[in-house]
Amino acid sequence: MSLVATITGDGVRIHKDPNQSSPANGEAFKGDRFDVDSCTDGGGDDSCGGTTWFHGTDERTRVTGWVSGCFISGVVCIEEAVKKAE
Repeated sequence: MSLVATITGDGVRIHKDPNQSSPANGEAFKGDRFDVDSCTDGGGDDSCGGTTWFHGTDERTRVTGWVSGCFISGVVCIEEAVKKAE
Protein backbone atom coordinates (compact mmCIF):
# COMPACT_ATOMS: atom_id res chain seq x y z
CA MET A 1 0.00 0.00 0.00
CA SER A 2 1.28 3.46 -0.81
CA LEU A 3 0.35 6.87 0.52
CA VAL A 4 0.58 10.11 -1.44
CA ALA A 5 2.93 12.80 -0.14
CA THR A 6 3.72 16.22 -1.58
CA ILE A 7 7.20 17.43 -2.57
CA THR A 8 7.93 20.76 -0.85
CA GLY A 9 10.96 22.03 -2.79
CA ASP A 10 12.19 22.56 -6.33
CA GLY A 11 14.91 20.39 -7.82
CA VAL A 12 14.63 17.79 -5.06
CA ARG A 13 16.82 14.83 -5.94
CA ILE A 14 15.27 11.37 -6.01
CA HIS A 15 18.16 9.16 -4.89
CA LYS A 16 19.04 5.54 -5.65
CA ASP A 17 19.69 4.88 -1.92
CA PRO A 18 18.55 6.70 1.26
CA ASN A 19 21.49 9.10 1.65
CA GLN A 20 22.66 12.36 0.09
CA SER A 21 25.80 10.89 -1.45
CA SER A 22 23.79 8.32 -3.41
CA PRO A 23 23.40 8.99 -7.16
CA ALA A 24 20.19 10.73 -8.21
CA ASN A 25 17.70 8.87 -10.41
CA GLY A 26 16.00 12.19 -11.24
CA GLU A 27 14.41 15.26 -9.68
CA ALA A 28 11.06 16.27 -8.23
CA PHE A 29 9.56 19.73 -7.97
CA LYS A 30 7.39 21.60 -5.49
CA GLY A 31 3.83 20.34 -5.61
CA ASP A 32 4.68 17.00 -7.25
CA ARG A 33 2.74 14.09 -5.82
CA PHE A 34 5.02 11.31 -4.54
CA ASP A 35 3.56 7.82 -4.03
CA VAL A 36 5.37 6.60 -0.90
CA ASP A 37 5.64 2.85 -0.36
CA SER A 38 8.25 2.67 2.42
CA CYS A 39 10.49 4.71 4.67
CA THR A 40 13.61 4.47 6.76
CA ASP A 41 14.50 6.38 9.90
CA GLY A 42 18.21 6.95 10.30
CA GLY A 43 19.29 6.00 6.79
CA GLY A 44 21.48 9.02 6.19
CA ASP A 45 22.45 12.57 7.04
CA ASP A 46 20.11 15.31 5.78
CA SER A 47 21.15 18.94 5.40
CA CYS A 48 18.00 19.93 7.28
CA GLY A 49 19.10 17.87 10.28
CA GLY A 50 16.73 14.92 9.83
CA THR A 51 17.52 11.35 8.88
CA THR A 52 14.17 10.12 7.60
CA TRP A 53 13.93 9.03 3.97
CA PHE A 54 10.86 8.03 1.93
CA HIS A 55 10.87 5.60 -1.00
CA GLY A 56 8.35 5.95 -3.78
CA THR A 57 7.55 7.23 -7.26
CA ASP A 58 6.98 10.76 -8.52
CA GLU A 59 3.57 10.69 -10.21
CA ARG A 60 4.53 13.34 -12.79
CA THR A 61 7.91 11.99 -13.91
CA ARG A 62 7.49 8.30 -12.89
CA VAL A 63 11.01 8.43 -11.35
CA THR A 64 11.37 5.99 -8.44
CA GLY A 65 13.78 6.27 -5.52
CA TRP A 66 14.41 7.85 -2.12
CA VAL A 67 13.58 11.44 -1.10
CA SER A 68 14.76 13.06 2.11
CA GLY A 69 12.05 13.72 4.66
CA CYS A 70 13.20 17.36 4.59
CA PHE A 71 11.30 17.72 1.29
CA ILE A 72 8.15 15.65 1.93
CA SER A 73 4.84 16.63 3.51
CA GLY A 74 1.67 14.68 4.19
CA VAL A 75 3.26 11.50 5.57
CA VAL A 76 5.43 10.50 8.53
CA CYS A 77 7.69 7.53 9.20
CA ILE A 78 6.93 5.70 12.45
CA GLU A 79 8.93 2.58 13.27
CA GLU A 80 9.84 2.10 9.60
CA ALA A 81 6.16 2.34 8.53
CA VAL A 82 4.62 5.13 6.48
CA LYS A 83 1.61 6.83 8.08
CA LYS A 84 -0.59 9.67 6.92
CA ALA A 85 0.40 12.90 8.70
CA GLU A 86 -2.24 14.42 10.94
